[in-house]
Amino acid sequence: MVDFTGYKNRIFSEGTLLERIVYQHFFENQNKQQALKALRAYQNSDGGFGHGLEHDVRCPSSNSVATEAALFYIDMLSDVQGSIIQDISFWVKHNIQYNGTLLPPFDFYHYPYKEWWEDDKLLRNRVLAIIGNLIRKESISKETYADKLKELVKNSSLELDLSYYSYPFYLYEYATKGSSSPAVRHLLSNIDELIEENENHYPLFSRYWYWLIPEISYDLLKKEKLRIERDIFRNINYINPYPDLDYWDLTFTLDAMIIYSKLR
Repeated sequence: MVDFTGYKNRIFSEGTLLERIVYQHFFENQNKQQALKALRAYQNSDGGFGHGLEHDVRCPSSNSVATEAALFYIDMLSDVQGSIIQDISFWVKHNIQYNGTLLPPFDFYHYPYKEWWEDDKLLRNRVLAIIGNLIRKESISKETYADKLKELVKNSSLELDLSYYSYPFYLYEYATKGSSSPAVRHLLSNIDELIEENENHYPLFSRYWYWLIPEISYDLLKKEKLRIERDIFRNINYINPYPDLDYWDLTFTLDAMIIYSKLR
């Protein structure tokens, strides 16, 4: 039996309301609707998400960074049929550009944000993760935005970057083509290297790469589960790849705990 007292005390001292209620749902049998209600507080009337749901972008207006974060929580809460997903699809439909990008709102940089979100490529690729997740949830078809995303996908496929934050392209490829995608096959053939180079992120137990778990070998998944059990549950450590951003360690650790619990 794992003692979560230390995590619970810190989550309830420093975590957001959403994180506290999500913790209660997964580890204290709180009703799922309470967690969805808390998530809805970050959603705007246009269907997108904002209000600092992603810690490093505090803009209240709907933006791709916060909307992508919302889709992770929706996936964890297994709520794929509700209007919350339909509203996100509506937001994408009315904001996606001819070239497949989701432009930041006019006030994106009027509120606190971290400087890496000035990187146009990093921001631009969020759309691939969002569309990929909507396809996985069967909210839209594979063909819906294929033409608009063609150039963006082509550029990513030429690079075949395997860095930790290259996941949007691979998520989109997996959602549209499954494991038969050459890019996904390339990813899977190098997954050990990706995990090793980013071991302090625990990639398979992160909000960025968890969707790949069904394609992971039994032995590798068992190895990564044992790392979570040892480092997080027994040694009471936090996932903190960014020491200067200590507010993320609660969020990343809670993510890993939830993903692990859903595999049991």
